[in-house]
Amino acid sequence: MKSAKVNILFVSRRNTIRSVIAQSCLAHLSKGRFNSYSCGVPNEVLTELNSVASDALEKAGLSAAQENCVGWERFIRNNSPRMHWVIVLDRDVKRLEPDWPGQPESALWDYPDILVAEKDAESAHVQASKLLISLYRRIEILTNLPLKTGDLNALRSDVRDIGYSA
Repeated sequence: MKSAKVNILFVSRRNTIRSVIAQSCLAHLSKGRFNSYSCGVPNEVLTELNSVASDALEKAGLSAAQENCVGWERFIRNNSPRMHWVIVLDRDVKRLEPDWPGQPESALWDYPDILVAEKDAESAHVQASKLLISLYRRIEILTNLPLKTGDLNALRSDVRDIGYSA
């Protein structure tokens, strides 16, 4: 991989909970080795970070990314940063995703949509905290892989397998 840092994009439907939490976890754990990004499905992205995500991040002492709530059209333009890895956090979104420029490696780490699954605010907050813990653990494993220097076939399997752990 040519750039000094590994670019990783997390994708979920609305880019207001799952992908933003993942982006924040990677930014926290990156130690300067990664650039973390997140996005959602165009025309489904909400306009602001969901309160369950911001509360979970705040309780964990993590900061939300400066730029949230963007669609993937931002990442398929010619002048967009080229991703090395795209991690999709929603099985339904995986079927919709575009052809990413530069043909990055991809993985599915499927998580339920908290806004759909949880009927009350208290349950949604609990699930967001559990989501953050799970993503943090997975991303800890991810950041310890030799993503720039390792065997690409082995890395591809490892990153995909992380989606079945933690």
